[in-house]
Amino acid sequence: MAVYALYPLATTSGSPIGVQAPSELAPGTPVSFRSMSEHDGKLSAPVAGEADGASVKTAPRSGIDELTWLVISR
Repeated sequence: MAVYALYPLATTSGSPIGVQAPSELAPGTPVSFRSMSEHDGKLSAPVAGEADGASVKTAPRSGIDELTWLVISR
């Protein structure tokens, strides 16, 4: 669905970073958030999220742990 570059690139976090992005998906549509490694292009494990009709966001208390390329998919 979308790919975003997150700044500052390659910054990591010891706790999950919640993510939200604009979207016109129907409320309740499940999505996955993944980050892409700066070093080898591999995708992280998927993080579950859901659309609310105006945006997509990660589930409460979950998120990505690296600011690089963010991939959002269905």
